[in-house]
Amino acid sequence: MHPKKTDIPLYTKVGIRVTAVLMVLIAFFLIRNCSSSVYYGTATGPAAIRQAYDLGEQQGTAQALGNKPSDPYTNRNPILQKAYQKGFRTGWDAARNNLPNTLSPTSTASPTIPTTPATTVPSNSDGR
Repeated sequence: MHPKKTDIPLYTKVGIRVTAVLMVLIAFFLIRNCSSSVYYGTATGPAAIRQAYDLGEQQGTAQALGNKPSDPYTNRNPILQKAYQKGFRTGWDAARNNLPNTLSPTSTASPTIPTTPATTVPSNSDGR
């Protein structure tokens, strides 16, 4: 006799198709990201990277000091974007570290912490 044929449930069929579509989309985005990294990595020279970093550092310093940047940096090259962001953060941190601390209290004395007298814990006579 032939074994009884069992049908695959509808939710399993839908799940298989949804999973396949998600895997194809993830593979597409992964391949696109890798290919753009290779393309921009070979097309971008160290001078362009240094220029983007310096621009980011200047704009980060200016913005940390309260000046508005002239125009936002927009570039599709992910390597230049990363260099700009690193420079911006470096400029921001350097400018903020050189500013006076406005959050500190006006007095130079350190705050006192109230202390309570130490309490001793009585020990048991049997050593426990």
